[in-house]
Amino acid sequence: MPTAKDKLSMLRRELEFLENGGYRIALEWRPRFIFEDSPLCPNLRLFACPRAERVLMDLAPGWGRNQTVPCQHIPLDETGARLDTFYGTATNYEIRQVLREWLLKNIAELERAADYTSRHSTAA
Repeated sequence: MPTAKDKLSMLRRELEFLENGGYRIALEWRPRFIFEDSPLCPNLRLFACPRAERVLMDLAPGWGRNQTVPCQHIPLDETGARLDTFYGTATNYEIRQVLREWLLKNIAELERAADYTSRHSTAA
């Protein structure tokens, strides 16, 4: 099971990948898929997610974890919209913007939790 530190590290690396153009360039025969085409994904491309302990797995809702590509079911905004929805309704640019905001929000939450934990564990 991934720790909060694992999650924070992974989300920071994902943000770095995104900001360095990781999802802008299409593959020769298809567009890039968010999370699935990230260097962080342990998936061997085009196969079902092989490891249930993946960091992204616990960000997906319970029902979404049983799907072939669980990361497509992670809610990315306040309305609960997911990648599987955005792929049919948004441009690649819009998806990257939503992903960036989602990453920044989750990184900030994990950093606050880590700061809170470190402050309270040293006080004990």
